[in-house]
Amino acid sequence: MILGITGGIASGKSTVSNLLRDLGIEILDADILSREVIEEEKIKKILLDIFGSEIFIKNNDGNIIDRKKIRAIVFNDKNKLKMLNELMHPKIIEKFLARKKISEEKNRDKEEKLKNKDIIVFDIPLLFEEHLEYLCDYTLTVYTDKNIQIERIIERDDSNRELALKIIDSQMDIDEKLKKSDFSINNSGTMKELKNKLQDILKEIKKEHR
Repeated sequence: MILGITGGIASGKSTVSNLLRDLGIEILDADILSREVIEEEKIKKILLDIFGSEIFIKNNDGNIIDRKKIRAIVFNDKNKLKMLNELMHPKIIEKFLARKKISEEKNRDKEEKLKNKDIIVFDIPLLFEEHLEYLCDYTLTVYTDKNIQIERIIERDDSNRELALKIIDSQMDIDEKLKKSDFSINNSGTMKELKNKLQDILKEIKKEHR
């Protein structure tokens, strides 16, 4: 069973995924899959054509992609953002489906399944924007106050308020995501409150999925 987790940037989605990981649930993180895709040589060549050589950092390991530079470019150029998404997302989905298959086969082979091994989480920020909810049995949106998001982006990414707002505004409005979701968590409270909300959702999912 696939639980798709999404939410606005810096809403605490990764915190929720980490809590689920601690419960023995496998997390397939779109950001990690994206990092794998972006280092493929074929992808690098296409990115060079789209963005030019300025997005590359040269070091002893060869040319690596500067993801911060790409982000700064695409959130000031909607056409390049569209080109980037059209390039990356099919590859990320391909990797997700391959990992999902491996996980399902691994779990079938186990004589004694662990408590939460029947759940796989797909952690993906643009779940609804890219219409990928069809990959999931259930969806969960994590959200928080917009000012908290801005503060977290500035602190986490050494960014500025203008870029933080552009990133937030480029994503689907949180109210729209909440309408599309099966479950939601307001991550503006304490860690204890977050854990309790998450446990309640897991119980509900397992109850419905019997």
